[in-house]
Amino acid sequence: MDNKMTLETYRSLEEKEEFFGVKNREKGVRYHKIDTIKDVDNCLIDIKNVVKGLQKDNSIFAFRGVSEAKYKLYTSAQREWLTNEWGRQGITFSDFVGRQLIYMKTKFIKDYFRSMEIALNDMLLLSFLQHYGAPSPLLDFTTAPRAALFFAMEHMQSISPGSQDISNYSSFYILLIDKRRSLDLHLQKQFEEAAELEVRMKDLSGPDDIKIPEEAVKLYPRIFDWLPNEKIGNGLCHSRLRFLSNPLETKRFRHKDLPNLYWSNPNIIAQRGCFLFQTNEEKPLDKIIIEEPDVEKEKTGAVSIICLDIHKSLAPYIREKYLKPKGITKESLFPDFNAIANGAYAAFQRDPLGKSLQPDLPDSKG
Repeated sequence: MDNKMTLETYRSLEEKEEFFGVKNREKGVRYHKIDTIKDVDNCLIDIKNVVKGLQKDNSIFAFRGVSEAKYKLYTSAQREWLTNEWGRQGITFSDFVGRQLIYMKTKFIKDYFRSMEIALNDMLLLSFLQHYGAPSPLLDFTTAPRAALFFAMEHMQSISPGSQDISNYSSFYILLIDKRRSLDLHLQKQFEEAAELEVRMKDLSGPDDIKIPEEAVKLYPRIFDWLPNEKIGNGLCHSRLRFLSNPLETKRFRHKDLPNLYWSNPNIIAQRGCFLFQTNEEKPLDKIIIEEPDVEKEKTGAVSIICLDIHKSLAPYIREKYLKPKGITKESLFPDFNAIANGAYAAFQRDPLGKSLQPDLPDSKG
């Protein structure tokens, strides 16, 4: 018998529509129910136009697909901490995540990243945990709407024909995030204050002859510390809702004296993935966005959320019209390094003299 606590879900479309559409409209929340092909086309055109219109604004768009509309936006760390009720054993949420990070710092992991000249840091390890399905305070998003649509259609449970039950819908979420929520900017400011640098970090992109104090160099990787420390302060575990961009788009501090700080994995790159980093132990992201005090929004920037609940019967149309023409498949979003390596030899066998030299490497065996 499973004695785990059950997480909250939306019980009906009516409850969800009230939460996203009517009750909290003034808080930057919107809701649409998609029941027809026409609805799909109109909504996706609207999304494209809105994103295009705000690209030069001080905003970031992020998208997430969820296969079941009833699910609330919990992180994997929240799900495990809540359902196993670790709090009853005196284990705080920050300790729950922090101890995993300690266990991750094995000699092999340290040597592996050192071999690539990457400084071991907690954000790197959190993304590592997320990639391999372990509990983390990161929530996967993407800057590619079609990738999010793929995930909304993936792993859907069966439907009841003719029913308007919430189990017949999957969800497509759109977040509009003020750039001030960027974890990059937050950490840059934190490092500047902790290191007490005479030269601002933005000036360090110039000549490498600008000398950074040795203590600041040692301190640099610790700006990603999950738990509090005397140099940085509260640590990431006390950080509020933040956005972490794709590794290819992240603004890093560049200087010869500073070690490389990275967080990446093959799936993030293929999916144009990004993260919402949130450390609340109980509330799902949808609730956090709505309940966040106005004073916090004014200080760190607002986050708006739109929910599209899409009837599952429309999945074949969406795949054929919007995903297949753009090559959005499981194989393209989940690169298989074994298949890529084996594909290199297969390509050689097809053209051993190298007449074409055009890569034809499958991303996955399927």
